[in-house]
Amino acid sequence: MVQDGEMNMYVRYLCVVTMLLACAGAAAQEIDLTLSDNSALFRYLKHGTSTYGQSEIDAGLLYTNDSDFLLMLGLQVQGEAGSGSPGLNAGIGFKGFTANTDLYDLLAFGIGGELHYTPASINRLGFRVQFYHAPNIVTFMDAERLTYSTLSIEYDLLQQAKVYLGYRNVRASINGQSSIDLDDDTHLGFRIMY
Repeated sequence: MVQDGEMNMYVRYLCVVTMLLACAGAAAQEIDLTLSDNSALFRYLKHGTSTYGQSEIDAGLLYTNDSDFLLMLGLQVQGEAGSGSPGLNAGIGFKGFTANTDLYDLLAFGIGGELHYTPASINRLGFRVQFYHAPNIVTFMDAERLTYSTLSIEYDLLQQAKVYLGYRNVRASINGQSSIDLDDDTHLGFRIMY
């Protein structure tokens, strides 16, 4: 079970990372919050543009009603998936995960990405899928591998605010034992861009 000192460490870590990201120059930023009966996820995203395309830095904290914590920090590059696929954007990158449950601790470095599709005829509607996988070679402590996946359907309420309904699964294979789900639930979320 997570002790108060460990919880404070996770909150301080997320605050420091968020402040560093926020101070790293003027760029588009987002605050993302998802809630379900069993979990809450807070994410801070910062978008940048260079001569090579768009990039996104992502820092997040997932907390469950079992007092489990999952911290994540990632970087991905993004762009249109191709001229023959209007409305389809893709991203590829890596994400680091560290988790603390009542029985296990883990550290993992996953690779993966996301696809986001916005139909031209309904440009306020969007569909997003994310997947990251950390194999055994880059998973440490009590775990052997980790997968992080989400599916969501989004709607632009305002130019700078989205609401969405989604599903998230975070699964870790534990050394010598079966897998555990750190999160496996549908959620309601909103994202504010500023």
